[in-house]
Amino acid sequence: MPSTNIATKFDVQAEHTYPTLSYGNACSYQGSPYIGSCGFDGAGASLNWLYGGTMKKGAAIAANLMSFD
Repeated sequence: MPSTNIATKFDVQAEHTYPTLSYGNACSYQGSPYIGSCGFDGAGASLNWLYGGTMKKGAAIAANLMSFD
């Protein structure tokens, strides 16, 4: 039974990786850190799908960025 709660993207050649526009290993690489430079904004697409297409890109504010392990 089809569900409207699932989004798919079959035209990105990502293997076992989270796709980014231009950061990470080759899109087809299967290994750590599992972030691939695939020419696709996986995080942006996910957030836009979750929030109904209302998310917009903005500039990073350095004071709000934190490093963590």
